Formats: sequence, structure tokens, C-alpha cells
Amino acid sequence: MRQWQHLRPRIASMASIFRLRSAVVSAVHKFFDQEEFHYTNPPIIVRSDAEGAGETFTITQSHNNFFGLKKKKSRLTVSSQLHLEAMMMGLGKVWTLSPTFRAEKSITSRHLCEFWMLEAEFLADELQHLTSNLASLLRFVVNELRKGDILTELITTLPNFEAHRESEIISRWDNLGQSKWTEMSYDEAIKLLIPQHEITPFDIAPVAGKPLQSEHEQFLASMFSTPVFVTHYPATIKPFYMKKSEDQVSVNNFDLIVQEMGEIAGGGLRLDDLDELKAIMDEKRMDRFELKWYRDLRRWGSVPHGGYGLGFDRFIAYLAGVDNVREIVAFPRFYGTSGCQN
Repeated sequence: MRQWQHLRPRIASMASIFRLRSAVVSAVHKFFDQEEFHYTNPPIIVRSDAEGAGETFTITQSHNNFFGLKKKKSRLTVSSQLHLEAMMMGLGKVWTLSPTFRAEKSITSRHLCEFWMLEAEFLADELQHLTSNLASLLRFVVNELRKGDILTELITTLPNFEAHRESEIISRWDNLGQSKWTEMSYDEAIKLLIPQHEITPFDIAPVAGKPLQSEHEQFLASMFSTPVFVTHYPATIKPFYMKKSEDQVSVNNFDLIVQEMGEIAGGGLRLDDLDELKAIMDEKRMDRFELKWYRDLRRWGSVPHGGYGLGFDRFIAYLAGVDNVREIVAFPRFYGTSGCQN
């Protein structure tokens, strides 16, 4: 595939997908402008691993201390969230659409090493504020797209005009456009998954307190005609910056899952108390120096806030009825194959 990447835009179906992507970007800007969000440009070269998974690309420098970090490594960002929080403290409501990078050795249909994330941060003291804003954004995008010829063009350029894919794409757009979406807690999801595993085993068994797998998410999404918010995951499997729920066991967070694709977005309320943040960083044995600047966001005054990140490539793939995210990116980069030939 890689030797033909530069010719892909000439294929009618690929050109339609790229035009769809362009239209979605325009709609997203329009939505956030209406909601009085400020578009920002957080850095791509960072010091910290925002999600703590360790799957970051480090930058090799000919000058050992090029960025003045001494023995610390500079990395390509996996999320703009931490820097968006800094911007939010001054601007109130902020968002970005920027490239992100993950050194994950995965070649599944849902993963890329270079991908785009739409992220937003704003004042919020309830999880509902976040889920409502994200749902409004995606509904707005679909409604804007329907005003043009994007859907018709997309369908008519499908290879061999496959009728079942046409109905699937229309169904996906209709589902996103519904006014009320499904919501369930992580515990409720586990209670649905475990009995299902006894009937039709998953490749990986669902276990309470463990992360949900893609197959679990896709099964849950298949049960409903709308996108599904799964909320309040165990604190032990989520990043340090998540604000705990009243039970002190789960966190105020969500994942948004859709049929066939699984998770396309995630978010939550952020810890806004300095002492709580210090305690959780100590508990997780994190490097205090590396994230001193992040703690300063609380030290010099803070407010209840939260945000979310939408996997932009997955969202485009979902809208286009494409199962593999590599098929909606002009020059896909993924483990072991893409290299840097173009």
C-alpha cells in the first residue's frame, strides 16, 4: 500500500472521504465559535507523558541538551490535555485539533502511530456538562454535513455502490443525530458483559476492575441504537488527573462508544485541588519535578473543570462507514509498515 499512497486521492471514494474530512473540520470550527470557545495551538514537543502509558516517541537530538531538559527526554505528545488546562485557566473555554503520536506496537484497524485528536477543556463541575457538550458537537457536525452533498457523494463513490454499506452509513448518521443518547456506568456495563461471556465467550474475558476491551465496547454499542456513554470507571485504571467520584473508588469520567468502531472519545473532570493532586501523584510514584508546572495550575488558583478528547480519525471512519482508520488517512503511519517514504 505504501508505494501507492501518493495516488490514493485520485480514487473517487478516497477523494470523497477527504472532502468529508474537510467539511467536518469546518463544522467543528463553526460549533466551537458558536459556543464561544477559543481555538488554541498547544505544543507537539513535550516533556511529560500525559496519559502515563509510556507509549511515547522520544526525540533523538544531535545536541544532548537541545531543549534545556538536561537528562530529561523530550517527546512527541500523545495528548494536548495538560497544556489545554493551562490555556483554559486564562481563556475559560478552549479547544484544539492537532496531531498526536503514540508508539504503540499495534496494527489493528483502530490504531495509527500518527493521528489527530480534537480536544476541549472548559469550566465544569458535573460530568453531564462534558457529555452534553460532546453530544451537541457531534449532532451539530452531522446536521451541518446533511446541508450539503457530502453524504450523497460518499455513498455514490463507494466501490460497486454496495447497498448494505449505504444503509449502514445513513444509520450511523441518524444515530448520531438522535436527541437523547444512552448512558451507563462501568459497573452496569460489566454486569451486562459477564453473563454474555458465559453465553458467547469473548476473546478476553470481562473482569470487574479491569479495562474494557474493544470487543466488549463493540458488544455494548451493538445493544443500542444511539452512541453510548460509559461512565465512572475504577480510579485504578485511569490517569492520575481524574477527579474521584463520591464513592472514592471510581472517577468522574466517560468513554463514548459507537457500533462497529468501539471507543471514539473519552473525557472527565480534572482534579482541581492541589493537595489531592499531590497525594495521587505520590501514590502513583510520579516524578514531581516533571509535572511541577502542572501542579502550579492549582497552586496559583484553580476552578472546577474538565474536558474530552475525540479521536478524529476514528470519527471520520465512523461517518464514512469505513472499518479501518488507515483507509481514511492520506498517508497513514502505523507500526512496522509505513516508514517515511512520503
